[in-house]
Amino acid sequence: MNPLFLESRTKVYSNLELIVLTGLRIAIGWHFLHEGLEKAFQQSWSAKAFLEQSNNMFSPLFHSISENDILLGITNIINPWGQIIVGFSLVLGILSKPIKHFGLLLLLLYYLCSFSLGTAQIVNPILIELLTLGMLVLFPTSNKTGLDSFFEKT
Repeated sequence: MNPLFLESRTKVYSNLELIVLTGLRIAIGWHFLHEGLEKAFQQSWSAKAFLEQSNNMFSPLFHSISENDILLGITNIINPWGQIIVGFSLVLGILSKPIKHFGLLLLLLYYLCSFSLGTAQIVNPILIELLTLGMLVLFPTSNKTGLDSFFEKT
């Protein structure tokens, strides 16, 4: 397969490092999957309330999305199904390289919408998950403990 989609085999981890990194990958994947499934199967769910609560320098962008029916409709489809795709990919360790980057993009957008300057909300659970997923981009495991290991050339 194309190296763009597969993670590098060059990293060597101890057993403990591999267990912890794989556990983090699966835990973040489970969180994405849970959040996505909850949204996808709740008929009344909409990103509108989350977008409208934005109160920082990026608020005009998020408020304009919430006020535009077409953009809000697209967001209401991409958000839960994107979370489901990221979740399955991370839990199973398949196509992890590009999917982690998509997950980072989702988390960055959530963070930019939710943080508040001048409060303790600068460091929030979204930022922590964003940084942890970023760490997993730097220290990949799906090529060793995921389905990606079956698709990579040795």
